[in-house]
This record gives sequence, C-alpha cells and structure tokens, in this order.
Amino acid sequence: MSMTEVLRHARTFQEAVDMVSQSLPPSGWGYDLVSIREKRVATLEMSNKSFSVRESTNGYHVQTNEYHTPSMVDKNLYVNYGVHIDSVARHTRAEQLVQQHKGFITTKTAAAILSDQVDPFTKQVRSVGNTVGLHETVGSVIVRPVERQVFAAIGMAPVVHNGYISLPMPEDVNENTFLSFQSEKIGKSDFVVNHPEMAQAEQDFIKAKVAYEFEHNIPAARGYLQDALVNDSSNPHILFLLGIFDLKLNQFSTAKASFEKMLTVQGSLHQKMLAHYYLAKISSNSSEQEAHYAFITGNENADPKLKKAALKAAKLKTKKLHPMIQQGDMEQY
Repeated sequence: MSMTEVLRHARTFQEAVDMVSQSLPPSGWGYDLVSIREKRVATLEMSNKSFSVRESTNGYHVQTNEYHTPSMVDKNLYVNYGVHIDSVARHTRAEQLVQQHKGFITTKTAAAILSDQVDPFTKQVRSVGNTVGLHETVGSVIVRPVERQVFAAIGMAPVVHNGYISLPMPEDVNENTFLSFQSEKIGKSDFVVNHPEMAQAEQDFIKAKVAYEFEHNIPAARGYLQDALVNDSSNPHILFLLGIFDLKLNQFSTAKASFEKMLTVQGSLHQKMLAHYYLAKISSNSSEQEAHYAFITGNENADPKLKKAALKAAKLKTKKLHPMIQQGDMEQY
C-alpha cells in the first residue's frame, strides 16, 4: 500500500499506523506521520519483517536516516562509521536548533534550520559534510496548519538554499482562483547570501558527484573537487575525496598532500583515521606505516571495519577504491 492511499483513506493517526503496518516494504524504510488535528507526530520505522512507531511527546520531532526504536536499532545497516555518524550528526544538530528555538519557530526559522550548513564536529560553516542542509536535498516543505499554508522549496538541489513559496493547503485549493493565488516568498538561505564562496564550492561538489557516479569520469570529478577546494580549502570531506581520486589516477604525491592536510585541519576523529590509513597505504617507509596504522589500531573509538583493515595492512589496490561521495568515506577499506 502506498502512502498516497493512506493519505486518502486514513482519518486518524492510529488508522494510518494500522494501514501502514499491514503493508511492509521489501527493504528498510521510515515514514514521518503527522496528524495536525490530533497533534501527534511519529516516525513509522519498518523493514520487510518488522514495524515500530517512534512517537514524540515533547513538542518536536527530528528524524534522519536511522532507526531509533529499541526493537529496530539492531537492524540499522552498518556500512561504515562515516555513514553512521552522518545520520547521527545531522540529527543532533537539527535537534539542537529546534530546542534552541522551541516555541518561537517561524516559517523563516524553520527554513533556516533546514538549510543549516554548520558542521557539528567543528562548529564551522562548511560547503559539504555532516550538515543538515544536504547537497542532494531535492524536496523541502514547511507546513503552517493554523495559517492554512504550505511552503515548498523551489529550484534545483539543494532546494533548501533557493527559497520557498507558499501554497494553500491541498483541501483549500480552488481550481477557479488558483492561478491568481498570491504566494508569499522566503528568499535564499543565509548560507547563500553570507557565504557565496561556500555555496559555489557546494555546486562544484555536486558536479564532481555527477561526474563520478553518473558519467564515470574520474578526471572530471577530480577537477570539480579541486574547484570546490578553492572556496572551502579546509574541508576534510573534500580533501579526502580528492586524495582518493588522485590514488585512482595514480597521482600518489598529490594524494599524500591531501591526506596530510587532513591531519592539520579541523575534522572528526574518523576523518583523521581515514587520512592515517591511506597515508600508511602509500608510504614506502615501514616505520611511518606502523605509526599511521597504530593511530587507528590503538584507538578504542575506531571504526571496527577500519581497524580490521589496518591490522591486516594489505597492499593498496587502486582499482578497488570505491568512494562514497556523500559521506566522504569508502564502501570498503
């Protein structure tokens, strides 16, 4: 059963929950369910065999790409620490912003939260990384039930930076007068207005993602990342991917420079470990290799998969380097 059917036929919060629970998806998924009339909000967490409801009762609700209910937590797909911490960090940052403005969230405040570009690890504005305003966001909606308004983001991804326009609630749409409807507008995000260089870096990053994931053009992807680095020179996310692409192009000296710079800029512990891991991989000095690997193997907070790879210390195979662009991490080490 599609959520469209639920929206059409469910009349209460519980009816919607019951309908969804009877039609589980083939893979893991989650739907946010909001009943304006009943003032209830929850995430419906589900897999092909399990279903759980995470309802909030504290006046706000935050959801990213992870299960949170006790019965579903162990079903989170652990690809690597980069994927895990991306969801956790964005959830934490969004919750902080909601709590900070709780009781005073206007339409503009909501838009600002959705477009936030502060890295939770460094508290710095970043073009890409573990930010609430994600570079691949293609849809964003703010609903004002009392005012009978829906604000929809416009333009290309990331839409949260392009501004919003108001629309009437679906049940209030009048076909005879809709074309003359006077829409309210929210302008471009503070990120675009106050950090145009960073916004350009984000666009260059998107081009790199497209070049690699859709066009399989590694030199072009590397070039766009280099452009992004011009406007966001201390971003470990960009530096790491640039280093990986250099390895794939057998440009070891420039890859080394990127990984070494990662150790000098502010970033997460996991990003530091990634830099040490690949510096060890390309080092010809056994003492240096041991020191880099030891930074990972001696840390109890290291990604288990990364630690296992560091203990194994296998020879680098550039053809098996498969970066995860969004998270700035690898499919495997």
